[in-house]
Amino acid sequence: MAAGIVKLPRSNPHLFQVVTDSNGWVLIDRSGRHFGVILDFLRDGFVPLPDCRVEVEQILAEARYYLVQDLASECQSWLEALRARRDVQEPKATCSIPVVHTKAEADRLVLNSVKPAIKLLINRHNNKYSYTSQSDDNIMKNLELFDRLAVKFHDRILFVKGTFSSEVCQWKFFGKGAKRAEVCCTSIVYATDKKQTKVSRT
Repeated sequence: MAAGIVKLPRSNPHLFQVVTDSNGWVLIDRSGRHFGVILDFLRDGFVPLPDCRVEVEQILAEARYYLVQDLASECQSWLEALRARRDVQEPKATCSIPVVHTKAEADRLVLNSVKPAIKLLINRHNNKYSYTSQSDDNIMKNLELFDRLAVKFHDRILFVKGTFSSEVCQWKFFGKGAKRAEVCCTSIVYATDKKQTKVSRT
């Protein structure tokens, strides 16, 4: 069978040197873990591949080493099919969120989108009045909610962040290019000696 490997089509005749021991056994300096698969393929022209990516990759490496191109092609096709299945089964958990600095750019994105849109307007620099003690935390909670929604639903909804508004924290919802609803998360509260801006969780 070693001679059969040496004589394979497309093999380099100088790649394999048949070495025998004193008892006439052929010596091959290679791991024998998958050698039986190579031999079975040479004999039958087909072998069932294991249902394990690591093992198929190991068989592919052996097939390439012994220049068994047909077996290498089968291993590559198996691995490509596995990657394709994983791409379908595992939704992407990343997305790109445009951050716009002008109202015109935000409006253009919404109008040109065939998907409904959610726009979050954040302007933490608008501090006309001092913030209440929980306002900073609640701004972050709004941002975190927006990011979670964007990762989960970005394939169905357009998400846009805007920094151009005078509002500290405001959500706007659009459908077919028109605004359908908005939620302003800020309100003014009156302390004993001053006004304060309160930011609520959405």
